[in-house]
Amino acid sequence: MAINLWTSDNKNFGDAVNKRFWRELTDKKVIFQPNKSHYITTGSIMNRVKTNTIIFGTGFISKKGDLGGNNFNSKKNKLHCKPKKVIAVRGPETRKKLLKFGIECPENYGDPLILIPCIYNKKTIINDNIIGIIPHYVDRKNPNFKLLVTNLRNSGFEVKFIDIQVKDRYEKLIDKINSCKYIISSSLHGVMMGIVYQKQTIFVEFSSRVIGKTFKFNDFFGSLAINYENLNAYDESVLDNVIPVDYDYLVNVGLKLISLIPFIKDQQKKKILQEKYQGFYK
Repeated sequence: MAINLWTSDNKNFGDAVNKRFWRELTDKKVIFQPNKSHYITTGSIMNRVKTNTIIFGTGFISKKGDLGGNNFNSKKNKLHCKPKKVIAVRGPETRKKLLKFGIECPENYGDPLILIPCIYNKKTIINDNIIGIIPHYVDRKNPNFKLLVTNLRNSGFEVKFIDIQVKDRYEKLIDKINSCKYIISSSLHGVMMGIVYQKQTIFVEFSSRVIGKTFKFNDFFGSLAINYENLNAYDESVLDNVIPVDYDYLVNVGLKLISLIPFIKDQQKKKILQEKYQGFYK
């Protein structure tokens, strides 16, 4: 049976990879028929919620973002409609908003893309001081991004620009991340993939143009019990602000998320995925 879930054809990795990710993880066809009962999963797409939507891993884009209504830029904090069901959300900040809207939300956290090692388990340990910078697509021409690149190169580091707009070609993004020791990103899924693939990862804001500012980052960090304050420095000092990750905690979040996947009924299949996930971090 096909999986009916929200998908996008835009260039941004976090949205575009949905269809391919779930197809490869579940071995099922993925469709999107919004007028029927459907799922929304990874991404900051709570504004896409309808009364026939089941939420699995989605988060709000900002503290004042709407539920439903289809407006990414809204700051009205408005409830347009209630979803059919909530199975899991990206993090505790999203859960707080849903509870304030009077919507039942279990304490099940995690962006489903933390499970991407289940379909792409390549990992490379880099000892050389190679830095990959993944700006949010709105920051690609930002002077602070360019300043950071210049300052790091002047300090003797090898610096690589990594494009987050790879559509669903996750291998292209992850292979470049794997070629680095450090990942610096103003993109949530850039930060996320840096953490997942065990890079020394740093979140930095290059501008105020990213919708919601730090909200979705703190939501994601909360899902992994990470206490982190970003330091917006555009020189070598930013490397002192690596995100502290408890990988045992991350693995437990991933294992629970696998157990909750609504598209997989076969418990043996879930067990195999859990073994793959644990194996990646051993």
